[in-house]
Amino acid sequence: MSQLLGKIGFIHGHLWSRSTAYRAGLLIGPVPLLGAGLAFLVWTLASGMGIAPSFATQWAKPRQANWDAAPGGASTIQPTAALPATAKDGTLVGHRREWRVTTHFFRVTPAWQIEVDETPLGSTYISGPTLDASRFFTKPQQGLYAAVGSAMFVVWEAGRYKLAASFERAAGPPGSCLTRVIFNGRSLLSHVEINLIEEAARTYEGASFDLTPGLYPINFVFSCWQGHVTRGPGSMTLLVQHPGESEPSPARMVEIVRPVATRR
Repeated sequence: MSQLLGKIGFIHGHLWSRSTAYRAGLLIGPVPLLGAGLAFLVWTLASGMGIAPSFATQWAKPRQANWDAAPGGASTIQPTAALPATAKDGTLVGHRREWRVTTHFFRVTPAWQIEVDETPLGSTYISGPTLDASRFFTKPQQGLYAAVGSAMFVVWEAGRYKLAASFERAAGPPGSCLTRVIFNGRSLLSHVEINLIEEAARTYEGASFDLTPGLYPINFVFSCWQGHVTRGPGSMTLLVQHPGESEPSPARMVEIVRPVATRR
């Protein structure tokens, strides 16, 4: 019942903020409410029958083509840059083990698509495979904002790799979260969890690749929000299954780097 009420509240908030006709209908009388109620009933029944839009795959679907995630299949791609020399401390010359993270405004379209604005509003740097909303948004912010991470995925050993992601959120007030990963310029996975209330833990399937040593561009887009306020809790983790391993695990610190300007 709480999840049902949460969905009703989410739809009401979305329509109230974006539809003048909806706001007018609520103020005029019960007839528009009956239409809204019937629409919600149809949406609920369609969801249960599996014919409604899948929010987890379509609401956040990027415009670019997706990598093929067919079981048993793998895409062969070449690195965009060769492996740099290794410094004495084990780091790659001209690179740091971290993501560059920028903040971007995003909007939810009437067709349940998420569009992220290309203009960055700020930037920071983080290391590690886990990206926590509380790290980017230390306090609730009015408006919808997403953290966009950019880095290079480092491959030392040729072989088959599988990339995926996990998502976690503690129980709390109703909230929605976007988890998106782009690899080598194409969408690897994109999911939106709607109006979560109970504790949630998900593993999102990605795709497999036959890779050779070198650097490959990788990005993430992550956000959690309630209504039109960006806020946690929520976190995502990049998962990697290396050659010879049976299942994905959190990416290693040394696998995520970003190029830095070198002094002459």
